[in-house]
Amino acid sequence: MALGSGPLAHAIAAHPGYRWGAAFAVLLGLPLSISNGYQQYLLDLIMINIVLAVGLNIVKGFAGQVNVGHVALAAIGAYTSAVLSTKFGLPFWFALPFATLATGVVGAVVGVPSFRLEGAYLALATLGLAESVRIFISVTDYLGASVGYGDIPPPIIGGWRLDGYAAYYYVVMPIAVVGTYIAFSILNSDVGRAFKAIREDTLAAAASGIDVRKYKLLAFVISALYAGCAGSLAAHIAPGFIHPDPHDHRDPDGRRRRAGSCLGRRDRRDNDHARRRVDPLLLPIRVHYFRPDRRVDDDVHAARHRRLHRPAARHSPLRRAPDGQGRRQGRMSALLEIAGLSKRFGGLVALSNVALTVGEGEVRGVIGPNGSGKSTLFNLVTGVYSADPGSLVRFRGEDITNREPHEISRLGLARTFQLLRIFAEMTVIENLLVGCHRQVEYPVGAALFGSARVRAEERRLRAEMLDLLDFIGLADFAEMPAGELSIGQRRLLALGRAMAMKPVLLMLDEPAAGLSPINVDKLLETVLALKARYGLTVIVVEHVMKLVMASCDVVTVLDHGEKIAEGAPDAIRDDHRVIEAYLGKEMKDAEVRAFLRSA
Repeated sequence: MALGSGPLAHAIAAHPGYRWGAAFAVLLGLPLSISNGYQQYLLDLIMINIVLAVGLNIVKGFAGQVNVGHVALAAIGAYTSAVLSTKFGLPFWFALPFATLATGVVGAVVGVPSFRLEGAYLALATLGLAESVRIFISVTDYLGASVGYGDIPPPIIGGWRLDGYAAYYYVVMPIAVVGTYIAFSILNSDVGRAFKAIREDTLAAAASGIDVRKYKLLAFVISALYAGCAGSLAAHIAPGFIHPDPHDHRDPDGRRRRAGSCLGRRDRRDNDHARRRVDPLLLPIRVHYFRPDRRVDDDVHAARHRRLHRPAARHSPLRRAPDGQGRRQGRMSALLEIAGLSKRFGGLVALSNVALTVGEGEVRGVIGPNGSGKSTLFNLVTGVYSADPGSLVRFRGEDITNREPHEISRLGLARTFQLLRIFAEMTVIENLLVGCHRQVEYPVGAALFGSARVRAEERRLRAEMLDLLDFIGLADFAEMPAGELSIGQRRLLALGRAMAMKPVLLMLDEPAAGLSPINVDKLLETVLALKARYGLTVIVVEHVMKLVMASCDVVTVLDHGEKIAEGAPDAIRDDHRVIEAYLGKEMKDAEVRAFLRSA
């Protein structure tokens, strides 16, 4: 039986481990087909650049942090390994991990500015690091200064010096393969989803329970470890010479090589292949920033862009229960308590001394004209804004005033946003899996190697999210990029992601905004079904009165940052203060009541 159609071929195609093994076998035999020394040297540089580029892709491609100083981290790894090998006599096998870890520590320091800087500002900060490292090395005699640092020994195994390019390939190639495997393991784990969520929307990521600072720092550290490893590997490749200025190369004998050699251009003055070098620390940087929008996971999304042909969810329509049925009976214990909540933006009072108590199992509506402070109320409760002194917010008996959003969400509070904040470049099911972040039971270290525990946990979470997608009617779009959904489907996806967090309290900020009447009815049915299924407490800010009157037990009304009314929907509908807040005093009461009842 032919291999292409036999069981072995099917096994290799079906199991990721077999595919990695097949690729590794091909790489093992690759040097045997090359007899030219220069080509073998380039093959070594390709492997080193793979390590460097994969590390850069983790911080820039996965996490979206612009680190222009990646090459400086590689230089730190290179010089650290070189000094340990030449000054302290450490063998390569000790210098490599030590240099890698030392660079990781520097990467943690470099990642601190990302807590407050983004985009071009972070790029400038990391560019300053790159230039500082270059200048420091250039003026430090201990590191060879501007002359360069030479006589770096190659690896030695059992007395055999791996100073040949073909022999050195079998040092760098396994490291490149393992580094690439770790990157793919990260991408397909909760850590990778956290990185991509931060890349697309830090606020939505934090609201989903992701500690944004922690994962930004983690991305910088992992990327720095890759850079330090690549730098160390580049330092020990023959002839064992490194230089701080990639545009001013000199060999150990002092001969200058042209700047073009950093792009692989051949130096016509010297035909020795050892003089024709591709700078191992520049090529991936140049390529990456020439196409900054290109990421490794773009191709992954393209390959996975397909629909699951599953039957659409079928649920019986849910209608409003008659008065007194299906509503909260009696007073439940307080789940959310707000007292004296205020917020000023300069001279503008957005919220002033607001107090309300929401009981367990209650559906609370918050309404009011535009600019009345409804979204500000949500942002203060969920930690997006810092409340003014004297404010108090308690959730489940715990003071959460001015806590971080991810800390609040981990207590069981989930929210949606008035302006949709979905992760458009991630698939629909990945959006829901981001909401599962606080439920993941495996540690970060396990995610790096894609252990059996990680795979089992991912299968469990995925099955749960497919069930939730089926419940909200989006199962057919599970593998579609979320950015391709309609506005109504995006609203349902945002609701689903909040439900994936398994909250105790669900806060919906204008969930019906921009929806057609048919989609409003569907949203109402979904919200009531979720409440019945999970026993949720819900707070909803909404302008669509049909949704508020049909779903809420109690309605709170805000106007100009103050609470002006609170009570049952029927009482609020006839309240003169509410009517004046919405429509002014000049309209007749009969006209107003007719308008509100028709809504």
